Amino acid sequence: MLHPRLAANLVAFTLAPEGLFGRGIGTDPRRDLDFVLDAGFAKFGVSDVYLDDNGWDEVVQVVSASQAELAYLIRPNMFTLDDPSLWAAEETRLRRTVDATAAMGAGLVYGTTGHAGRLGFEEALAAFGTAVAGSVEYAASRGIELLVETTSQLRQDINFVYNLRDLLTLVEATRVGACADVVHCWREPALEPTIRALTPYTRLVQLSDWAPGVMSTPHRLVPGDGTVPLRRIIETFEGTGYAGVYDIELCGPAIDREGLDAFRRAGEYATTMLRDIEESRRPE
Repeated sequence: MLHPRLAANLVAFTLAPEGLFGRGIGTDPRRDLDFVLDAGFAKFGVSDVYLDDNGWDEVVQVVSASQAELAYLIRPNMFTLDDPSLWAAEETRLRRTVDATAAMGAGLVYGTTGHAGRLGFEEALAAFGTAVAGSVEYAASRGIELLVETTSQLRQDINFVYNLRDLLTLVEATRVGACADVVHCWREPALEPTIRALTPYTRLVQLSDWAPGVMSTPHRLVPGDGTVPLRRIIETFEGTGYAGVYDIELCGPAIDREGLDAFRRAGEYATTMLRDIEESRRPE
């Protein structure tokens, strides 16, 4: 088995209507969860778009009966930040995702802030804080934490948070938690002090890799296939007391070419790395 703190992020399963890799993956919840277990993962997460595609009641029933543990649901684009007239409907959708998460026994919903239009960072921050406040309280009443993740700056259509420093500013201002997607921010200044400051708010750390020549999104690589110093980053999180899930998020051309073996390789690489770090931290 892979390390129990690893989760398989199945967001790629929703990107192709015909099913991932042309093999129908993403179109049958029972088969998809069998893949998660066969690949050695104890945990997984998926977008709520997957529930749209496969039926909310159906997915809840299949997940509740499976040995695979749901770690989180994803709610992309929580709010249209420059149009408050849309917030009520968007809050209703977010609460439905919270309810489904609770029904499947998970404790996290993560996503992106949503499109900020012409708003600057401070304006977008204020708008998001207002829009999300009621949902934060509602989620807490269901035993769920809402998280915001970092994204590539190429995805300004879905987010305004692109590095860990800005994520720290957001979580301190809005009472949401942090999902640190390190592939977007591994070279930012003062990375290790920022990780230490962010860790008390961090509930999910996402792992993938990048290499020179990758100039589009989504285009992730299997951990270990690129240049991101993942071991150093994980050692920093572990050194601050982070005890949460490490999420393997893979999608894009390289993953499409390799297929499901990419998830297996990523899990094995991350397992070896985590166990080595744990061994190195044991008192002699």
